[in-house]
Amino acid sequence: MKNSIYTVIFYSLVHLSLQGQTLTRGPYLQMGNQNAITIRWRTDVPTNSKVSFGTIAGNLSQNVIDNNTVTEHEVRLTNLTPDTKYYYSFGSTTVVLQGDADNHFITTPPLSTKRRIRVVGFGDSGNGSQNQRDVRDAFLSFRGSYSTDVMLLMGDNAYSYGTNQEYQDYFFNVYQSNLLKNTKLYSGVGNHDYGNSEANTELRTDPVHYYDCFTLPKNGECGGLPSGTEAYYSFDYGNIHFVMLDSYGTEGGKKLYDSTSTQALWLKADLAANSRQWTVVTMHHPPYTKGSHDSDAEGDLALIREKINPILERFGVDLAIFGHSHVFERSFLIKEHYGQESTFSTIDHQVTSSNAQYDGSPNSCPIRLTSQKTKHGTVYVVAGSSGQIGGAASGYPHNAMFYSDNQIGGVFYFEVEDNRLDAFFLKANGTVGDKFTMMKDAGVKKTLTVLANQPTTLTASYFGNYNWTGGTTTRAITITPPLGTHTLYVSDGLNCLADTFVVNAVSVIPVELIDFQIHTTNQKTVLVEWKTASEPQNAHFVLERSADGNHFELLTKQMGHPLSNKPLSYSFEDKLPLEGINYYRLSQTDSDGKTVVLGVRSVILNENNAHLYLYPNPSTDGLVKFEVANPQGRIRHLTITDVAGKVVFNENVENWALSTRFSTGIYFAKLTEGDKVVAVQKFVVQ
Repeated sequence: MKNSIYTVIFYSLVHLSLQGQTLTRGPYLQMGNQNAITIRWRTDVPTNSKVSFGTIAGNLSQNVIDNNTVTEHEVRLTNLTPDTKYYYSFGSTTVVLQGDADNHFITTPPLSTKRRIRVVGFGDSGNGSQNQRDVRDAFLSFRGSYSTDVMLLMGDNAYSYGTNQEYQDYFFNVYQSNLLKNTKLYSGVGNHDYGNSEANTELRTDPVHYYDCFTLPKNGECGGLPSGTEAYYSFDYGNIHFVMLDSYGTEGGKKLYDSTSTQALWLKADLAANSRQWTVVTMHHPPYTKGSHDSDAEGDLALIREKINPILERFGVDLAIFGHSHVFERSFLIKEHYGQESTFSTIDHQVTSSNAQYDGSPNSCPIRLTSQKTKHGTVYVVAGSSGQIGGAASGYPHNAMFYSDNQIGGVFYFEVEDNRLDAFFLKANGTVGDKFTMMKDAGVKKTLTVLANQPTTLTASYFGNYNWTGGTTTRAITITPPLGTHTLYVSDGLNCLADTFVVNAVSVIPVELIDFQIHTTNQKTVLVEWKTASEPQNAHFVLERSADGNHFELLTKQMGHPLSNKPLSYSFEDKLPLEGINYYRLSQTDSDGKTVVLGVRSVILNENNAHLYLYPNPSTDGLVKFEVANPQGRIRHLTITDVAGKVVFNENVENWALSTRFSTGIYFAKLTEGDKVVAVQKFVVQ
């Protein structure tokens, strides 16, 4: 009888939990990449987990169910399409907790994307203040109907000790119904998330609740070098590489700024492997500030400036974002300043004196950088007033800063579109306090040789305003140049940016091209073919590829046949094409060194293919990162051989990342499925 009573009570409780569950936290989006995302939420009673999703609101035909009975729900959606908007609902197999049109996400775009990426950063936000809510509302109004791709946290996300209840009250309750349900979140940790106690810095468990709250890509699930810990990690989003550091925690008693710490060694390896166009680093403690904290007086801040800034600058970090000091501060483009404020010199440390506001006012041209990972200078931003606000240390504002505000809180927001970055300090009152623009590889001089009286397209190297020779105001123009040399200019009209194009139009070329075409194969490669009728004086052909029709990379160089008097055929198979559009440019060089562009063709690849990425290539230190993106989830096999054909790696892979070292030499990486070759790529270790 007693057992029967317990049985009735048990089933009654189960029934109650299934029917009476209440959403108490979330939803929030974690570890988003091109093909997968994690959705987390919390309920008051344990249930199983179910997420339904699809690309049409109200038609959620795909489902993922986890039958484990939990209150902390975590569901991973896989086999998604890159850069695609999905809608979702979530709950249990018996109850849908939420699932309206605001429940959506956009998967990460391909690495080759040129579209605009929107990023917002909150620092020291979680204090439950009116300022926190005003800042949030100002940003929601500012972004309007546009989706935010990435939400960054610069630490101190829940005051004062980062407890479970403080995270609930001051973080999730503030953001879960507006930002977290449709914005991919990548969090960083601060001292208050460690309970503001040095005694907790080695901990990754209670009482440090931060690591229970978030699911972060410690194994390289979103690009970057695997760190093996959620304390610090990196991820790629389109053409941006993000690095999230832990400036307070310790490993084996060592902090980030200890040169032999695990984190510092990982940071250098990760930045060395990075091949994205833009690099953004975030951490909590700022190397330059005169707000509520003083970088001259506090040891952690000074040591980051002395030990970590040289690493960031050496590897070409473009933008570094911090919290901790409850103000907003933005530096000029600076480098090689590692001392106290009094040692800062505009002559020695400012790379440019421009304020970079790019508004036509004096001294406001954009910051111009190269895509090469060299010491070109870094912009340092302190954005620690998203909740906490105020403070002025002796010497405020810091001499390295162009702009400082300790009166009104705000968020740091920036947009990246191809080679242009626009950043804003958005204030709690809805106004923009500061803005600046950075550009990569803008303002160029190009020399082209083309056939006379044939259409040729010229494209400006930058995004902005365009004033071409002849009055055209679009970014690209098409000309039909007559015989001779022609020089054309395009400028932004603000005396900041200008391109020069020298076009040599010739009437006779040594190659009579009779065919040039491209097409995709069943193996998801691109076959490029061309034919010639004759080739007098022809030295060689060059085939190049581009994602934007502007910046090309070499694919192959094939020798010509200058003594031939009969038709000849050439071909090249691109076994690792880019996702999306691919431009192929064919050029020819004759025996006296003159080069002419024979044509450009384009093709769009299905972005749902499996791909193999490896970088850097060439590698200068032996470390090579491999990534297999495989939306279909089928098993592939990766084989790596050296130039002599010796197999040095042989393993089955799915969605997978590997970082390993090789000795100096030439290698070939081949990705196969059964007997079908999916991708082949050569890489070099110098």
